[in-house]
Amino acid sequence: NDYNPVLSSVLPYVNEEVGEIQSVIFPTIGAQLNLGRLGTFFIGSEPGVKPDILHDLLTTNQYMNLAVPVAFEEKTQNIHIGWRRSSTYDLSFEVSFDRSRISSYGVFEDIGNSTTEYSQGRWRRLYGNIIDLNVFRAMLNWKIHPRVSFWAIARISDASIFESSYANQVPYLPEFTFEYSLQASLGYGYRIVFQGISAGDRYASAFQEPTTVTVLDPYFIQNLEISKLINNHFEIFITLNNILDETYELWQGYESPGFSGYGGIKLFW
Repeated sequence: NDYNPVLSSVLPYVNEEVGEIQSVIFPTIGAQLNLGRLGTFFIGSEPGVKPDILHDLLTTNQYMNLAVPVAFEEKTQNIHIGWRRSSTYDLSFEVSFDRSRISSYGVFEDIGNSTTEYSQGRWRRLYGNIIDLNVFRAMLNWKIHPRVSFWAIARISDASIFESSYANQVPYLPEFTFEYSLQASLGYGYRIVFQGISAGDRYASAFQEPTTVTVLDPYFIQNLEISKLINNHFEIFITLNNILDETYELWQGYESPGFSGYGGIKLFW
């Protein structure tokens, strides 16, 4: 079918104190158009019919332990549109665009380091923000050879604060990301996998500070795994992470591990 409507909802929660049913309904409506050799065009939407957020349900539920970390983020508007195409040469690719408005988005706040002799980052999420998020995505799957396959995905993201009493920019969300995996079977049970991930500039603060550098540098991490299948039950492997020994930070002020590796034996039953 070229048109596939779907309607879904979270389970309703009854507030016994006021005798009301509180629920959120998110219908999913979409369609796809087969263009023959040109591929397939698709579009979908997930509008929030009722703008209640998860926080309203949790704060009225006397059985919910609010001491545990809970994310209150919720998409109140979403549209997904794109195009995909597959060829007879084991090659497929897809491009798409997502437009979302996320209510109660949690932004990170740095609340300092621990008082021990070893510095440890301490962050918390402050909710109550509404952001608009636009994401362009391109994905490729290619079986280059019966023994060699390649997969890659690239994303360009643009996030802006629509409403907030705290933040004026979205921290730690990269503008650009790229991931890939190249896998080759060499015969006699040997397999080699190259994996990589790259991330672009990221804000390190929810505030715009013109006198302080608050943008983290981009990075590219490459990993390698080599394995040998002994039989149907045993496999030995070695994994090398960050083989280029890239210096990078996921959090401002805290360098991530450089070149490292480990190995082991996998058992299959």
